[in-house]
Amino acid sequence: MTIVRNPDRIDGYYIDADIYFLSSIFEGMPNSIMEALNYSLPVVTTDVGDASYLVKEGFNGSIVPVRNAELLAEKLLELVYDRDKRISYGIKGHELLVQEFSEKKYQEEYLKFTKGLIKQ
Repeated sequence: MTIVRNPDRIDGYYIDADIYFLSSIFEGMPNSIMEALNYSLPVVTTDVGDASYLVKEGFNGSIVPVRNAELLAEKLLELVYDRDKRISYGIKGHELLVQEFSEKKYQEEYLKFTKGLIKQ
C-alpha cells in the first residue's frame, strides 16, 4: 500500500483510476467529486454536504448513508465487477458536470439572477 500526501499534481491519479470513492462523514461541496466527474469517473460516496447535487443514484454513481460501510462496499464492488456500468456512469457524470456546473452554466445563472434584480 502507498500513501500519498499533498502531491504536486493529482491528475495522474484520476487518469489511472476506474472509480472515485469518497467515504467522508462531513463535506461542504465536495470539489474532489467534481474533479472525478471531470475525468469521467463513476462515483461511490457517502451522503454528505452537496454530494447529492453531483451524484445521482443509479445514474452516475451511488450515494450511501454516512457510516454504512457494508453498503459502501456493496456499491463499490458492484462497479468493480461491472465494466459497462463504470463506463456508462462515468460518461453520464461528465455530462452532468458540464450541463449543471460548468463555467458557462454559472455565467448564465448569474446573468439571469442580475437581470432579475434589475427588474425589481
